[in-house]
Amino acid sequence: MSEHACPYCGRSVFSDSNFCPHCGTSQALPPAPTPPLPATPPPAREPIGAARVTVWALGAAAGALLVAMVDTLVVWLLVEPHTLGPLYLIPLAAITVALVVWVVAAGGWMVWQVPMHTYIQTQISAQIKFGRNSVWWWLVPVANLVVPPMAVRQISAASRPDNRPAPITLVWWIGWVATPLSLILALTFGGPNRILLMAPVMGIGAVTAILAARVVLSIANASPAGIDRSQVTNRVRTLHLVVATLTSVLLFAVGSGFVFVMVEVAQDAMPAYGSQAGFEVGTCFDEPFLGDPDDVDCTEPHDAEVYSVLTYPAEAYPGDDDLWSWADGRCLLEFERTTGEEWVESDLDYWWFYPSESSWEDGDRTIQCYLVHFSGAKLVGSMLSGSEEPQSNA
Repeated sequence: MSEHACPYCGRSVFSDSNFCPHCGTSQALPPAPTPPLPATPPPAREPIGAARVTVWALGAAAGALLVAMVDTLVVWLLVEPHTLGPLYLIPLAAITVALVVWVVAAGGWMVWQVPMHTYIQTQISAQIKFGRNSVWWWLVPVANLVVPPMAVRQISAASRPDNRPAPITLVWWIGWVATPLSLILALTFGGPNRILLMAPVMGIGAVTAILAARVVLSIANASPAGIDRSQVTNRVRTLHLVVATLTSVLLFAVGSGFVFVMVEVAQDAMPAYGSQAGFEVGTCFDEPFLGDPDDVDCTEPHDAEVYSVLTYPAEAYPGDDDLWSWADGRCLLEFERTTGEEWVESDLDYWWFYPSESSWEDGDRTIQCYLVHFSGAKLVGSMLSGSEEPQSNA
């Protein structure tokens, strides 16, 4: 009969005995400790919060773009182009703010898309070609028109029982491609009507933002195969998009009204200096926002150059509207005579000095037409070189 050592006292005992006669202890050994199970990470949570924030941001962007579109149309269509003056600030400010809000919304979209990729891959176990790193393709020009939308359509397909992307994703994709293309066309071929053509661009951008929000809603509220969504009550609702869009429209409309009032106040505060004494054809000068312009040497960078000096044929003061209308038509004729090209095709624009009511009482009847660069850039050298000498009176 074999023996073994007692684990407690070390003396020999028979192998078939469960009792040590030397120390009086049982031979039953305590069970070996069970190794701890490896820690499992908590399941990825569906990014409902990020989806809600994204919907709100896209709704705000849509509202801002709609206000920018309306501002542009109202200011451009209801006011004569050459009587705008500082009113240009309204559509430009609205467009700038709308683009900033759009960029913020795009950032929210990217923040939502990354955890959504993780949720799709870990919880639904769907095989998708474009992983979470595809979000960085949004920052690559041209490629961002193809790769990220394909990734979003794959997310949409994985979140639906039929494994097919929601139809709204294709409509959104078309809008996403149309927005930058329409912007390029407006800036390239718009000529003097670039600002006006920004209105439909803003409209397309607003529709695209709403479609993008609808894509997020369709994904966040889908019920993929194998996932029980019957108990989920914290879904993202269409009401969020509606409230965000309407709130944005209200806020930015009030802001636009405030800018309009401030512009009107600024215009009223400007001095009515009338035509400029000593400014003849070929005079170059800089335009301050307030105060009288200063003549400069044409060889130096300057804002404008006088190309025609006209006299209004009347004795009684006709009023601002008639002066503006007459000056606009005559300066346009002189513009095409001087530059040799049509105004709608030129990089140059034209403005004028005209008599104020007070200067009219002092005998001022002079209207001085002057050239500026359409983009606001400085002119260098005389713009009259090689052109037909313009008329200097009516």
